[in-house]
Amino acid sequence: MKNLSQLALEIKEFLDENNIEYRIERGLFFLIFSKKYLRPIMLSDEMPDRNNGNELRVYEDLWRTKGQIIKSRIRSISLKGEIIYARQCKVISIERSVEREFLDQNHMLGYTKSKYRYALVYSGRLVAVASFSNFRTIDRGGQLLKSYEWIRYASDGSSRVVGGMGKLLSAFIKEVCPGEIMSYADIDWSQGDSYKRLEFNLLSITKPIRFIVDRGDYSRVKIKTAPDEALNQQRGVEDSRSVLVTNSGNYKFVRIVTPV
Repeated sequence: MKNLSQLALEIKEFLDENNIEYRIERGLFFLIFSKKYLRPIMLSDEMPDRNNGNELRVYEDLWRTKGQIIKSRIRSISLKGEIIYARQCKVISIERSVEREFLDQNHMLGYTKSKYRYALVYSGRLVAVASFSNFRTIDRGGQLLKSYEWIRYASDGSSRVVGGMGKLLSAFIKEVCPGEIMSYADIDWSQGDSYKRLEFNLLSITKPIRFIVDRGDYSRVKIKTAPDEALNQQRGVEDSRSVLVTNSGNYKFVRIVTPV
């Protein structure tokens, strides 16, 4: 394909090898099963407009550093991975070290500190992990609630654990009795349908997040200053080796938990 970038060619090869149905339109891959476009974004590309939810966006630096996780996620979306039913799984609490290893291998954002950690076990192996924060008190319309964040959820590789999020959420609610639970869905990968099925409501849409990416090792640094200032502030890297990348932000969801 003459007009495809190197990243697009690599993605095409991956899709072909895994027998994932697609067609190419304007350099974008329309994934037949998910009915969404997969957009490869090279570091040399001009950042596209904010995602309106109909694209799965693959940034070159993440393809280089998180490629296996991205590939597993595409396989899962395309139903090319193992299908597991949560009713056949057992819920357990796990140690932080187990959570860290699983999330670093299976979640785009990797491990982060949490208070509550649960996993689903199927045939003697962990197939999904969910983690939650400690609470903070928040005022919702004059009502003070203990608010917890659902920080991470990931399944093993390209597996789809049907009902997995709901089963782990129920275990957390039963143990902790939260007033509300909030969480985020990455707009570049999800419209939050799983949260909606679990009775979460869209609370807000966060602003896009900007990163400085090193063209050499593809490391990302989240920035909060103006883009020009951030480029000048990055130490040890020449401007020619740095590029500004902007994602599409997140959907913020919340569920008020009805007392039993």
